[in-house]
Amino acid sequence: MEVRTYWHRAFFSFAEWSPQAEAGTYPDHMLFVQSDVSDPGLHQPLLFAYSIPAQDAAHPDDVSKPYNASSRSRINGLGSQGISFINTGRGRDVGAAVLTLNTSGIVGAKVSWTADTLLANSRIYALRMQYRVGLAGDWIDVLNQGAPVEYIRSESGELVRFDWIALPAEADDQPLVFLRWVYHHVSGTSGPRAQLRLDDILVQSGTEVGTLPVFLPTGSGDWNLNGNWSTHIYPQGAAASAFIPAANAADRVISITGPVTIGHLSFGTGENAWRTRLTDVAADSPLTFDGGLEAAALEVSGEGQGWVEFNLSSGVVLSTDLRLDIQTIAGGPEFGALRMRESWTGTGGLIKSGPGRLRLLAPENCFPAR
Repeated sequence: MEVRTYWHRAFFSFAEWSPQAEAGTYPDHMLFVQSDVSDPGLHQPLLFAYSIPAQDAAHPDDVSKPYNASSRSRINGLGSQGISFINTGRGRDVGAAVLTLNTSGIVGAKVSWTADTLLANSRIYALRMQYRVGLAGDWIDVLNQGAPVEYIRSESGELVRFDWIALPAEADDQPLVFLRWVYHHVSGTSGPRAQLRLDDILVQSGTEVGTLPVFLPTGSGDWNLNGNWSTHIYPQGAAASAFIPAANAADRVISITGPVTIGHLSFGTGENAWRTRLTDVAADSPLTFDGGLEAAALEVSGEGQGWVEFNLSSGVVLSTDLRLDIQTIAGGPEFGALRMRESWTGTGGLIKSGPGRLRLLAPENCFPAR
């Protein structure tokens, strides 16, 4: 497994599993597990690797090709559609998909995944995302905005995408982290169980410990001053990264005194209501977003009413697509967490994600949808 150093580069992906896969085989870095009961709940131990024993096989081939079984409790390989889970009350009901990660030297990993309902049926099941650090201990829910990250069987069967769920800080910089998607019984005592699909798991590697340039002044300061950055050199260049923490005690201005190119820029807004404004103080000093071989990224996160404003008379240039990940829900009352003023131009487009709001103010700013 290759660990890379920028936020929007996946260092793990799961996108397919063959129905013809042999018994005892699993995707790289993954294991499928099952219980020794019927209708396992969320906290039921899942201690056994997925298999179909001969004495419970509906067809002899199910023993050697358990991912192609068509009846009884099973995990099916769906090719490019991932995998599915369904139980029938066999005393060995499935289960979970378990992923192992090595986050040594990495902080802030994020995970995306897709789920939907293939058969709603009458007994309700769900897929919940959990984690554990190391070989021992309890499984802990991964939370997003304080709630467990979970897909519950849907009557409509609408596909749901969970985009870039941040792993907790306890999972940072660890040699062994487990993630699992546990298929568990929620309610219902009669009738068939829901069949749920899991697909398109992606893990972003976060940021390499000790190498991310952090803006040091808690108030106003210049971007292009080396001493203002934790790395003692200001971030500059395609695919370069930078983090600007929340303002400490008042609104502040970060001034660009010459052209700057950045690939991945993250702002923290903290729990306060202060504004961080990025502006230029010299002519011909644009800010260029260039992610190199991938989309650039701009992230705003925090719990309060703080917000970020771009106000560069020299303009902002998109050399590649720009992902806008707005995690601050409150932000400023009028514009949300991100206010984009003046000219934004270039060949790239804007890709918005996250629950927060932003406002693109200049009327000439028009970008293709991505």
